Amino acid sequence: GGWAVVWWRVAQTLIAGKPAAALWRDAHVELAAVQTLAALEIVHSLLRLVKSPVMTVFLQVNSRLVVLWLYTWVAKDCHSHWSLLMMVGSWASVEVPRYLFYALNLLPQFAGAKMPYPLFWLRYSLFMVLYPTGISGELLQMSVALSSHYTWNTAWQRFLFVFPLLAYPPCGPFMILNMWKNRKSQFKKRAAELAAADKPAAPRPVDGLVWPITDDKTGERSTTQTNQMIWAAAVNNVDPDAAAAVRKERKWRFGYAKHIERQVRAALRTPQNAVRIAQDGLRTAHESFQFVRKGEAMPFDAAMEKFKGSYETGLIRGEGKREVT
Repeated sequence: GGWAVVWWRVAQTLIAGKPAAALWRDAHVELAAVQTLAALEIVHSLLRLVKSPVMTVFLQVNSRLVVLWLYTWVAKDCHSHWSLLMMVGSWASVEVPRYLFYALNLLPQFAGAKMPYPLFWLRYSLFMVLYPTGISGELLQMSVALSSHYTWNTAWQRFLFVFPLLAYPPCGPFMILNMWKNRKSQFKKRAAELAAADKPAAPRPVDGLVWPITDDKTGERSTTQTNQMIWAAAVNNVDPDAAAAVRKERKWRFGYAKHIERQVRAALRTPQNAVRIAQDGLRTAHESFQFVRKGEAMPFDAAMEKFKGSYETGLIRGEGKREVT
């Protein structure tokens, strides 16, 4: 939230065409607060509350604190120099998407590869522009402070002149190259997570009552073929011609209705027909379906004999009167 306020102050200043002094007047308190609180990131890294390398976090946070408190804050000319807009604008433009990224990453619906790609891209790409502009703004702020505030009368003041010249040439490229490495790693990790998410889930282990295998080569368990086979077997002893017609049907999924109607008519001729069709159909189903338990497969009728107490037989008795037309 704090960095968002600072970013908005920078945007307002630029849109209104105001000088850097207006930004300092309106946002120096918020800037000092949020940047100083960033020192907690070093503590978090030391305590391993976050995965960020301690040295990387120390260099980034400490360099900003040094510039802010030893140069910008004490030198009034820094408050009105245009480099203030460059420096603070770069800092805020990096931190707003970074902290938003961290906040959303705590939520399960945005964790890992679920993070919206625009925010992910900003988090790991803005540094390419904003690190160089931020570092340039920091160096310019130091230069303004050294030329207007410090008078070179003490060894400490001379050290302040030498410090940026010694620190920034090795540390600046180190920070940028570290972010390049981090960017490459995070994009690779995201791509791997998305690829893994696109893979079909591993098939659930076969267990319990399962459809019979209808193709030994592929292991396919076709419900259509099994249905057609059971219907043919059910009516075969009562009406062989009807059973033959069922077996010849090439589009069972769409053409089964006429065969079911023919079988119902055969069952209605006599009570014996109805019972025989039901018995033959059930027997074929029990023999065809498989039951798997702990990797062992067996016909369903064998399972009904082996696993006692697992099955029950129910009786549905109709009470209506048959209507003859």
